[in-house]
Amino acid sequence: SDVYKRQVSTQSTGIYHTMQASIIILLSLLVLAVVSQTPTQPIWPRYFSASVAQHHYNNREPPRFFRWFYDSAKNKDRFDGVVDFADERIWAQAIFDHTIQRETVVFFQQSTVSCYYRSINSTLPKPNLTNLQYIGVALIDDLPVYHWIENDRTRGVTFQYYETIRYREPK
Repeated sequence: SDVYKRQVSTQSTGIYHTMQASIIILLSLLVLAVVSQTPTQPIWPRYFSASVAQHHYNNREPPRFFRWFYDSAKNKDRFDGVVDFADERIWAQAIFDHTIQRETVVFFQQSTVSCYYRSINSTLPKPNLTNLQYIGVALIDDLPVYHWIENDRTRGVTFQYYETIRYREPK
């Protein structure tokens, strides 16, 4: 009778561990399937602020880094970054007010601030995100982001776009 109880107990423990391992494997595969799915194509957001790195193919010019702020409700864009002005590299802000078709450029230099206005005579292009290809998940500031790319060899342009996974905002 003791031998029978031990056999039944051993068999039921083995079945329990096999079922538990099967459930863990199944859950792991499910999580992997969800994570590895290609997200839906990104869309241009109504507002954002993002860091931009602009590299040139000719490699003679250093890359430009700037911040881009956009708000469709206010119909404005703003770029902040270092620019060449009067043979010097200085901090600048360019504000594009599309409603009144005016660009305001402000240059900051030690104790001097210069402000210039001019008409906007062309549209500020917004990227076409429909041709982007999803290439995976990347990390920016220790935050997982979707990484998209478009390689337009005709124009010699490679465009990379990163967006937060949770809110689908440019990063």
